[in-house]
Amino acid sequence: MATSNHELIRNTIARWPLIMDQKNSDLLSKTFTPDAVFHYPPPIGTIQGTIGIVEMLQTLKDVTTYHSLGTQIIELTSATTATATTYCIGIHVRTGDRAGESITILGYYEDRLVKGKVAEIGQDDDVWRIFERRVHHHIPSTGGQKFPALA
Repeated sequence: MATSNHELIRNTIARWPLIMDQKNSDLLSKTFTPDAVFHYPPPIGTIQGTIGIVEMLQTLKDVTTYHSLGTQIIELTSATTATATTYCIGIHVRTGDRAGESITILGYYEDRLVKGKVAEIGQDDDVWRIFERRVHHHIPSTGGQKFPALA
């Protein structure tokens, strides 16, 4: 039985917590187009491409994260494009010299996705990937101290 586009898109979006929480950058090419754009609220701003995402992940080497996805709406806008809104909770706790500092973010992602072949990973089947993500903070962040590298 074929997997529905909605389920394939859900799986694509579900990779983000694995990338962040497990620091698993190997999943980036299956999840984002090479030129994907992230729009974070200040102070982070815009991140360009999977290279920019890897650089952001490197700034979090002394941070343990936990992300949970919730309510979600997916709309197919054509045979090869879709949009999705996904609620999320992100918990970020520093380790090392600043152990214990934390921030909890309640928000949502607005994603634009495209379906196509992924030559860089040798994928013959069409795959859904995110080419633009807007991150919104739904409720003001909570925690002791905001750290600029997190949103």
